[in-house]
Amino acid sequence: MPTVTLTEPPEAFNCVLCALPQWQEKAGLSCGTCPAFKGTHYHPHNDGVSGANLIVVGDAPAPPPKLVLIGGTSIARPKSSHETFEDTAGRVVKTAVTRVLSRREFGFVQPLYTYAVKCAVENANKKTVVTCSTYLRDLIHRTANYRKENGQFSKLIVLACGVDALVSLGVNIRSEEEAVNRIFEDVDVSGVPVSIVFTRSLKSLGSQDGKFNTLLADVERAARLATDTFIRPKPREEIEQSFIYPKTLEEVRALVDMVIGYSEDNVDPKNWKISFDTETNTLHPNWDGTKLLSVSFSWAPGKAASIALWHPQQNYYDPAAAYEEVKRLLASRKPVIWFNGKYDYKVFWKLGWPLGDVGNVYWDALLAEHVLEEDKKKYYSLKMLTKQFLPELAGYEDKLQDMLEENNEEVEVSEPSVVGKKQK
Repeated sequence: MPTVTLTEPPEAFNCVLCALPQWQEKAGLSCGTCPAFKGTHYHPHNDGVSGANLIVVGDAPAPPPKLVLIGGTSIARPKSSHETFEDTAGRVVKTAVTRVLSRREFGFVQPLYTYAVKCAVENANKKTVVTCSTYLRDLIHRTANYRKENGQFSKLIVLACGVDALVSLGVNIRSEEEAVNRIFEDVDVSGVPVSIVFTRSLKSLGSQDGKFNTLLADVERAARLATDTFIRPKPREEIEQSFIYPKTLEEVRALVDMVIGYSEDNVDPKNWKISFDTETNTLHPNWDGTKLLSVSFSWAPGKAASIALWHPQQNYYDPAAAYEEVKRLLASRKPVIWFNGKYDYKVFWKLGWPLGDVGNVYWDALLAEHVLEEDKKKYYSLKMLTKQFLPELAGYEDKLQDMLEENNEEVEVSEPSVVGKKQK
């Protein structure tokens, strides 16, 4: 069903709760200047304790559903639909929060549910979001004061559902894709420092079952921030301690020889698994002009290497000769773990490798994730999965994005080691 952004109040309608005297004029902090001031369903109440340390902010409530009776008459169901987070998407979020907070380690986390926009406006415009943000800012300020008066000084954590929730908190983000899996720390909201964990909008979470586990991961990150148990990303220098970047053809050969012969625990080196990835200059490996810029592989936890090939900054050795060494590694028949390997196969086939003979394929992590969790488009990339399952190895791109935003630069941060790939 198409949705419409409100630019002016809609025609009058009948609603049992909205018609109550106390709600007819709303009388909110900024309602008089809001495009949705009249003629929209209103959700004034929050759900939770006054001293909450986790505030869950939905972008906007859903309009109340209607029951169509025999004869064509429709009536609203105001009771359940006017309670905070009691529509379908709201219940999904509450279920995720309840499930995560039921764990003993998060027993001291107390949630409070509210909305960035109090009225049931679909696709609210920025003026509506900014106007209604006074409600949310006032709530955060009152919550912080209540906690301080009661001797609770830990930082407030906000789980922001959707871009509108971020905008209402003063975070300048243009799209969900730009904010997914990000944490915004020390955001000043009316003088109160808060840490904000982003998750998808209520509409998105309510319509795609496959994203429930990613929602659980976002809630857990918020809970860990609230309990000061959040896993911080390791510094790049620490991660790369045992990484190898050969600078000569001899070093490339020695590296390949070492990996071919590597094993642990008396495992036959021929059966020792490695992971492999390519980096190219295109999303379309079958096109003319495709270049294999580099390959990366790992043979044990913390041990990895990257061999530059036809990379514009590689001038150490003949890339064609180094590529022959890469082929020798894959031809050794060691079991190989890929991520979206079909892309890599096409790259090698384009470079002349015989069809159907690109190493000993053991596993493909992207295919496995699709099987385990379907219907979570845009959450299958290496960047997303690393943040979800290996948070200590993630975060470099968020730091870079923050630096760029500080300089008002609009630059899209690409994923590590998967240039030329596009997962959906």
